[in-house]
Amino acid sequence: MGPVDIPRGASACDDLLDRHSEVLLRIWELTRVHAHGSFQDAALAVVKEYLPFDGALWGYASVGGAVLKVHAVHLAGVPGNAIEEYERVKAVDPIAQRAIREPRRCICFDARRPPAGADPRWLAFNRRWDIHSIVTVMIVQEFANLAMFSSFYRSERSGRFTERERRLHQGLAPHLASAYRMARLRGIEQDSSRSEPGALAAISDGQGRLHLAEGGFEGILRAEWPEWHGPSLPGELVPLSRAGGAHRSATLVVSAAPPVEGFTTLWARAALPRDLLSSREAQVAAAWGSGKSAQEIADELGLSLNTVRNRVQDVYGKLKARSRIEVLVALGGTRRP
Repeated sequence: MGPVDIPRGASACDDLLDRHSEVLLRIWELTRVHAHGSFQDAALAVVKEYLPFDGALWGYASVGGAVLKVHAVHLAGVPGNAIEEYERVKAVDPIAQRAIREPRRCICFDARRPPAGADPRWLAFNRRWDIHSIVTVMIVQEFANLAMFSSFYRSERSGRFTERERRLHQGLAPHLASAYRMARLRGIEQDSSRSEPGALAAISDGQGRLHLAEGGFEGILRAEWPEWHGPSLPGELVPLSRAGGAHRSATLVVSAAPPVEGFTTLWARAALPRDLLSSREAQVAAAWGSGKSAQEIADELGLSLNTVRNRVQDVYGKLKARSRIEVLVALGGTRRP
């Protein structure tokens, strides 16, 4: 299927809406059956049926001035060495610069009519890799300076993108960003190692740069680091992105799973009274809240009866509890009636 210029009249608008609705439905259906590792390939295969392309780049980057610092990029039909070469000309890429200035707007490039004053190095790069036409959109994420970009290109043989196709990509881009985010977060929700109910999740790379997060995650972090705005984690949390582990303070608790394929899942929640308990106090509290007697706990944990009684009093004080059921509630074992 090749490019078709947009016809005039209401039928053209209806056709565009119909195709837009159809591709959106198919993309959102993919979030139910694909984990994040395969979602992008599956989504691009669907997009290609409606918006044919020779190559695609879909990833995350932070914005510094008018230049992108790419954190992760998924390639389809694009040689890796082309990306390496692009790093040398990206600072003079007028299409990327315009996409940064005009987020959510699809920017189109046609080699027959290059932007006025375009740098010869950038034009030579496009000729070398037979990049004849480009459509690209930048979607700003909730983290300051972090954005998702989706770019498609065609060779001279495949022809240029039309205005109709530019509009189609502009409408699709926010959904591609949200659907990909949902697919990744759905994978976290299905992960049996998820920290605990109430914790909000995020994904970072090994350098501590956030790629996405559940709504509210950043708010939890700002309770301890008010000036933090991302996209990199606060310095104290960066080691967690490399090796996993936990960070605890009077304000919050952050835990991280060991990295998988260069990415780490983190969970954050506000600190609770139970976080004040030592490991031994937590054991005593759990047993006491479940209804065991002090003697049973002493026998089970190999402690003296007096030690258990003292630990129970400490637990009541730290949890501000007045009964066994309030101890259990504070530990998260049940809900208040």
